[in-house]
Amino acid sequence: MAGRDIMVAKISEDILHYGILPWLPCKYLSRFKSVSRKWNHLISHDLGFMQKQSSHGSPVSFGFVYKRPHGIILYPVDIPRELNICMPNSFFPTLPVGIIYNNILALVGHLLLVVLMKSNSKIYYVWNLATKVGHTIPIINDSQCLGLALDTSTTATSGYKLVNLVLGRWADSEEYLFHIYSSATRRWSVSDHKLIIKDTLAFHGQIHPLSTKRVIYWDRTPYLLWFDVEKDVTGYMSLPTVNEGGGVRSQKLGVTYDEEILTVIRLLTNRAITIWMMAKKGGWVRKHQIHLIDNIPMKILGDVYVSNINQIDLLSFHGGDTVYLHIRFDNTLILCCYNITTGEITKINQFAGLLQVSCPSMFLNHNSLVRLN
Repeated sequence: MAGRDIMVAKISEDILHYGILPWLPCKYLSRFKSVSRKWNHLISHDLGFMQKQSSHGSPVSFGFVYKRPHGIILYPVDIPRELNICMPNSFFPTLPVGIIYNNILALVGHLLLVVLMKSNSKIYYVWNLATKVGHTIPIINDSQCLGLALDTSTTATSGYKLVNLVLGRWADSEEYLFHIYSSATRRWSVSDHKLIIKDTLAFHGQIHPLSTKRVIYWDRTPYLLWFDVEKDVTGYMSLPTVNEGGGVRSQKLGVTYDEEILTVIRLLTNRAITIWMMAKKGGWVRKHQIHLIDNIPMKILGDVYVSNINQIDLLSFHGGDTVYLHIRFDNTLILCCYNITTGEITKINQFAGLLQVSCPSMFLNHNSLVRLN
């Protein structure tokens, strides 16, 4: 209208670049790279932008990480009507002759913690998927309970800390100490914190850690131990009751991909599956009980009879209405998903050859790490 001034609000560059754009799906960002050279550099190479974007990964962009002796592969799960960008093999380190992958310990954001083997010696290594830079971690004793978390106290966008849980037994109690490695100092130190738990059962087997962005958890049934790297505090809590009408055959810790709410998924001896989640006010709540193991359709198995299945492994539960599981027989592994709402089970892929899924949480928002240069 004539004679009237029009006011246009202006958004600062910092807010646009680091507060708005990192939230967008990668398929839109790949188009915005053609806006200008500045935007192309921001989206493709800016480490601050990568850090922001990796913390806001799209929930429809994920896959599972598997270990082979001479390499790591990412298998993205395709979602209908969504663009899932595959992770190139170049995102994982190429190993020199004589070194093989031994284990995947943690995958947090854009950081991968692996164990390598050279002859009979272990090498602990942290690899940055975004920058393709890695560091060898100095060896310490009893490094079997090692977890990884992002370090927000440092100005470096790729800062992290490793926490190693050290167990000592006494007559009627267990004592837990914490050794901490900082990427800022490149040194190990002994934390002032320790936990003493009385009247615990004798230790059997390895304690598997679950690494998240700022908290590391250790499944020490019937307790769950934790260390908050950001707040520098530790503690423990009880896991859900094991009296569910059947003994617990196996269980996996996990966190939801959006709010990082703790989850526990269990396979019971009566072949039922139960899913527990931590309530916002504390305490465990059983969300689902599923009976699907005896009702796997033959189209999933092909020529394999149910009696020939060697093992059924549940993968960590990350929220939503989907449960992922592995069916193993002979030298073959089938990745399946079960829709809790519809009751439908779907075969995603079948892998031949030796594959190891040793990390408790194999979920990865991989689209946020891919740069289409």
